[in-house]
Amino acid sequence: DGIVGSDGQRSPPNNWNEAFRGSAWQWSATRQQFYLHQFHRKQPDLNYRNPAVVEAMKNVLRFWLGKGVDGFRVDAVPWMFEDEQLRDEPPSGLSPDNPLRPEYLNRIYTRDL
Repeated sequence: DGIVGSDGQRSPPNNWNEAFRGSAWQWSATRQQFYLHQFHRKQPDLNYRNPAVVEAMKNVLRFWLGKGVDGFRVDAVPWMFEDEQLRDEPPSGLSPDNPLRPEYLNRIYTRDL
């Protein structure tokens, strides 16, 4: 699939939080599944393990290179890949009072993979 998603129940597949605050998962009634957004819910995470996604992104880069751009700004690279098994992130111990705060979790499955 082109975006990172999870089929099944009407509850998020794990405890992952977005970078700002709240769940990193959003239910899509159209797709009947949750999709991952590590930033804003209107920015679903692309599935870079899917060769079709990689090829589509290469085509975007080729298009702009053909237009003569000098370079690209690449942002949020540490979040390009995530744990394929969608395992829960362990608590960090830094913010025990609020599990929706980004620093509540130790991001071992959603960052720098």
